[in-house]
Amino acid sequence: MKTFLIVPCSAKKNIQTNSKNDISAFKLENDDKFADNWIKQLLQSQHLCKASHMYSGVAFKSLNQLAINNNFNLLIMSAGLGLLMHDSLIPSYNATFSAGPTQTPFSKSKWWEAISKTKPSHLGIASFKMLFSQNANSQFIITGSKDYLLAIEDDLYHAINFLENPKKQLSIISSQLPKKLQQMLGKNCFLKTGINYTYNDAYKRFGLALNLRNSAAIGTHHFVEELTNKHEEFDVIIEKLTLELASPPLIKKPKRKQMSPEHIKHFIKSELIINDRASMSLLHTRYRESGFACSDENFKKYFKQIKIEIKE
Repeated sequence: MKTFLIVPCSAKKNIQTNSKNDISAFKLENDDKFADNWIKQLLQSQHLCKASHMYSGVAFKSLNQLAINNNFNLLIMSAGLGLLMHDSLIPSYNATFSAGPTQTPFSKSKWWEAISKTKPSHLGIASFKMLFSQNANSQFIITGSKDYLLAIEDDLYHAINFLENPKKQLSIISSQLPKKLQQMLGKNCFLKTGINYTYNDAYKRFGLALNLRNSAAIGTHHFVEELTNKHEEFDVIIEKLTLELASPPLIKKPKRKQMSPEHIKHFIKSELIINDRASMSLLHTRYRESGFACSDENFKKYFKQIKIEIKE
C-alpha cells in the first residue's frame, strides 16, 4: 500500500523570486481570470527547480527527509501552484495563505479551486479529489497550519468519499480542523497539535525547535515514528497520541536567554521581511518560544525602530 505525505510549502526558497512572480503585483480580478493570469506569468519563468528542492524552510526540509527515509510519496500544498508532486519543475514565487502583502486573493478555498482548475498537468496533480480517486486504496498523511486546511477544506471534503475506509487511510495533523471536516470525520482522523509539543524535551529527538510554528511538523514525526515502530492502524495511533498529549509529563519550562538588542532587532527584521504585517505581540511570542527573553517594553521599542527602518 502506498503512503502519501502531504506537506505545506514554505516562504523561504532556494531560488530568488522574480518581482513579476509576486502575487501582490497582480491586479485584483475575478477568481478564474486572476488565477489564469498568475499561472501564465509563472509559466514564462526561465529558472525552474524540482518542488522538493525549491523550499528551504526548516520544517519543510525536515518533512521532506521524513518522506525519503520512509519511502513515502511526497506531495506539496502550494499557495501559488496548488497540489504539487515532489518532482514537479516549478519557478520561485511569492504567495501565501497567511496574512500579509503576498496573501492569496479571495477566500482561501476559492483560490485553491481556481488555481487547481487553471494550472497545466505538468505542474502537479489537479486536486485532492483526483488524487484520492486515483489512489483509493492508499494512505494519506496531511500536515499543515489551519490556513492550509481552510484552503483545501472543500476539495478534501469531496475527495474523502473516494476512500474505502477513511479512519484507516487518512491522518490530518494540525492545530485546528475546519468545521466541515470535523462534522464529516469526527476525531478518528485528526491529531491536534499545539503547545504540548513545545515544552517536552523528549520531542527534541525529531530535530526541530520546540515552538508552535513547528508543532504540526513535530506531530507528523511523532505519528510516523509510531506508525513505523508499531505498525498500527491510523485511527489507533491518533487515539494513542491524543491521550499522550492530553496528559503531558510535568516539565519545568526552560529559562529563556537574555540576548543583546542587536539579536532582538535582527530577529524582528527577519520576521518582518517574511510578513510585514506581523504584529508586535505575535513576534514577541515567537521570540519567547525560540527560548529568548525580552521585556514587553523593550520589544515594543525595538519593534517600532525596525518598522521605521524598513519604511525608510
